[in-house]
Amino acid sequence: MSRRLLLITEGEWLKRAHAARYCVGTLAKRCGVSTSTLGRHIRATTGQTPHDWVRKLRMARALELLTDGTSVKETAAELGYKSPYHFARDFRDNRSYPPSEHVRRVRHCMETRKMTDLDMQ
Repeated sequence: MSRRLLLITEGEWLKRAHAARYCVGTLAKRCGVSTSTLGRHIRATTGQTPHDWVRKLRMARALELLTDGTSVKETAAELGYKSPYHFARDFRDNRSYPPSEHVRRVRHCMETRKMTDLDMQ
């Protein structure tokens, strides 16, 4: 296993994966190792395939963006999807509901909190 990969912090992995547009091959190049070396490292440290690991990071970032109010279309573009449709499909496969439903749930929670805050004043 490459020592240089062991020195990368969790936060740095997130930055590198995003900069690589969540592509395992591009991430390997940015880390200065082969795709197979990166794959062995990811499997050894996470127990996941490189594709599954990158997809997990991508979906975690999607949840952050959508929760912060970024539109589905903007989120898809930010995460490197070729279209909002492909993003929505992956999101639905991962979360069992579409990203628009997540946005709706977040808005509902925020409205409920605002109402509760007003009631307490």
